[in-house]
Amino acid sequence: ETVDTLLTLGETQSALTLAQQAQKTFQALLLKQPNSTVFQDELSLSYARVGDVLLAQGNLPEALKSYQMRVVIMEGLAKADPGNADWQRDLAAAYNNIGDVLEVQGELPDALKSYQAGLAIAERLAKVDPSNIGRQHDLAVADERVGNVLVAQDDLPEALKFYQAQLAILD
Repeated sequence: ETVDTLLTLGETQSALTLAQQAQKTFQALLLKQPNSTVFQDELSLSYARVGDVLLAQGNLPEALKSYQMRVVIMEGLAKADPGNADWQRDLAAAYNNIGDVLEVQGELPDALKSYQAGLAIAERLAKVDPSNIGRQHDLAVADERVGNVLVAQDDLPEALKFYQAQLAILD
């Protein structure tokens, strides 16, 4: 959370240094214990934090690479334990991070694919646990992201479907 605090204060270089130190620490720990899912998960989170800082600094290509590394790790964890809803949710978040960068870069078809991957996970999680407000919120946000890209692509009828789905959840 210190990285987030530094970002809030505008101390992006300090935040980046701290996030990269955490990344190196978990990489080293994984060399000693390569099967540790805890260290894999923490390394994934460090990639997300590095990506967040790089995004805040406007370094989109490097932020994208960091988020892509997170996806690689989270795909492995999610595949190894499909019942772990937290890992599934983190994978969806990683896809959304990639979509965010691609959208800013104007790569709308790829952003849409990434958001759709996150949406598919959010739909599964919401279906499994329909009373979980957090899962429903994640699904509503995923619908909105897909809708926003479709609007940017001038596919208004299709975007409307996702916005209506979002409103149905939020009602």
